[in-house]
Amino acid sequence: MRRKYLHDTDEAAPYGQEPGTFTAWEALPADTDLLFYEGLHGGVVTPEADIARHPDLLVAWCP
Repeated sequence: MRRKYLHDTDEAAPYGQEPGTFTAWEALPADTDLLFYEGLHGGVVTPEADIARHPDLLVAWCP
């Protein structure tokens, strides 16, 4: 499943939604081998969650 975060009015306009909201969930194609995750917390590791253990490749950039 996937959904998009709508950052601004340009991204939100085609969906008829407000910026700062998510689109509805939609199914990925059955033959999908790659999921690109874009976000600030994609590799978070805390006592409650370890997202970084799931991907085969995790690339982070910190300004």
